[in-house]
Amino acid sequence: MNQPNILIFMTDQQRAKSIYPFSEAITPNIDRFCHEGITFTNAHTVSPHCCPSRASFFSGLYPSGHGVWNNIGVANTLSKGLYDGVRLFSEDLNDAGYQMLFNGKWHVSYYDRPNDRGFTKNKSSKKVHKTTLATHKPIH
Repeated sequence: MNQPNILIFMTDQQRAKSIYPFSEAITPNIDRFCHEGITFTNAHTVSPHCCPSRASFFSGLYPSGHGVWNNIGVANTLSKGLYDGVRLFSEDLNDAGYQMLFNGKWHVSYYDRPNDRGFTKNKSSKKVHKTTLATHKPIH
C-alpha cells in the first residue's frame, strides 16, 4: 500500500478572517490549498506565543506537557527547549518511512534543530514561512 504524501503549510500571524472563505483579499494559491486540502476552520492556539504554539503543534501536548512556555529566543524566557522524552510527530513519521523535509521557522527548541527531530532535510530560516513536507521513501 502506498502511503500518502503529507504537506503542512502553516503561515504565521494570520487570523481566520485573512484566508478563504472569510477574507476579501485575493489569495488564489492559498485558496487552492483550502479547496484541495484540509483546512481547520475551528482551531485554536494553546498560547499567544509562537514557540509554545509550534511545540504543541508538533508534539500534540499543552505547554505543561512539552515544557516550552514562551518564546525561546528572548532573554526572559522560562525555558529554551522541550522536556526530556517529548516526541514530535516528525520523529514518528520518519520512523514510519517518510522522508521529512523542513523549510522555514523552527522555533520549537533552542537546543534541537529540525534534523534532530526526524527531519532529514532542513532549510530553516528566520526569513521564510514554515513549510513541512513528508513524502514516503520508496522501498527498493
